[in-house]
Amino acid sequence: MSNEGFLVVSKGEDPISADIIFVHGLEGKREGTWTKTKVKQKDGSKRDIFWPGALLARETWMKHVRVMSVSSISLLQLFSR
Repeated sequence: MSNEGFLVVSKGEDPISADIIFVHGLEGKREGTWTKTKVKQKDGSKRDIFWPGALLARETWMKHVRVMSVSSISLLQLFSR
């Protein structure tokens, strides 16, 4: 995943009826904000889940919805470095 800018998580099918855009908080990052860490799998292993893509975008009712996430550096992050 890129650190900044838009990431199309699911492009949806035409005709697109809506866009959902996930935006992180002032001190957050796309991966940290929208990822559930160490989710236990059926085989007993654990992995990180970027849920807008792994869960939401796969729902059947989301077929005609484009899902995106945006990440950027806020002024708060710039001044706290």
